[in-house]
Amino acid sequence: MNTPGYESLANVLQRAYDQAAQGKGAERHANSLPFDKQPMQSLSALLGNHTGLLYQAMKKIQESTRMDKDAAVRELLGAINYCAGAVIFLEAGEEPPQTESGEGMLEAIVETAKRWPKIPVKETGDWTCRHGDDNILPSIVPVGEACPVCFSTK
Repeated sequence: MNTPGYESLANVLQRAYDQAAQGKGAERHANSLPFDKQPMQSLSALLGNHTGLLYQAMKKIQESTRMDKDAAVRELLGAINYCAGAVIFLEAGEEPPQTESGEGMLEAIVETAKRWPKIPVKETGDWTCRHGDDNILPSIVPVGEACPVCFSTK
């Protein structure tokens, strides 16, 4: 990454890489796994598409608009990493989401959500994570584990 005139892009991409490999991403999401084997990839495989990765990137982009500059930059670097995860997923051979009407991403997200299994809360103390948004289907999370969607813990 040393093409003259592209130093600023190289700097941003390097910081996104550092965040994933050594910063918050490595601490909260990696579980000692390589980037292409982390939960974001296995969850996408479970769903059969990369829509969740794109949603996470969009969520981070939107959240960045309500933050101070430094926090917003961190969120946007995280969005870059989710986009990279989507590229990795697609290049691994998965097909992009298809919709009946071809309307695009929003419809793909809705169709994916409709296929999401409804899992009852077990009596073992599992907890329900609502991801801070009532418009997202909740996740049932075993006690002591992080939510696979928003990575929060209880």
